Amino acid sequence: MANDKFNLQRLLDYGLSSEDDEKVIIIFQSALQSLSEETADEQARDVASQLQRLVSSEKPITQFGSTWEAFLSVARNIPYRDHEGQGFIIKVIRVLVATPPWGDLPGLAQVMRTNWSGLVEWESFVIWQMRQALEEDLSPNAATDLRLSVASEWAIHAGPVLLRKCLVERRDVSEGDKRSRGPGPLYTGQWGIESRTLGILETEV
Repeated sequence: MANDKFNLQRLLDYGLSSEDDEKVIIIFQSALQSLSEETADEQARDVASQLQRLVSSEKPITQFGSTWEAFLSVARNIPYRDHEGQGFIIKVIRVLVATPPWGDLPGLAQVMRTNWSGLVEWESFVIWQMRQALEEDLSPNAATDLRLSVASEWAIHAGPVLLRKCLVERRDVSEGDKRSRGPGPLYTGQWGIESRTLGILETEV
């Protein structure tokens, strides 16, 4: 039934990597146990407010990851068949999107990619890493070095397989693939590396 209650205690019993992870579970446990259609909007705002207090605006994007990991653990444990908890999760996300510094849902993309492993075709990971390294606005720093190194490894080890897939195993590309595998902001529609990226590469050589 849509209003069936359920318990997240097994997530707490399983053991979590940090105190903040446990706090996320407890926040949702309390809200979902008392959830009702009349109070859902107010409860979503309250949950979002509590999540925001776990991560300060000064924290780097990587430190949002733990919060999202726990958030996704909650989402995975909500019954998928017409359960009110599904709508509640969406309400919480909408509140977060409207509140800095959560507006862009920082760190969620990285966590989702990790959790999608096995559900997403591996070619997507190659394209995402190449795009991040060569088609997004980068500055010469350690993060750029890491992204370029990762992209290089993908090119070396996956290049021949990708070429074969492009030339031999050609297939129609879905609209979803077009969106998720689209080019980065520095892509100009022509083959090659954008001049600004090339300049960064030259300084690193």
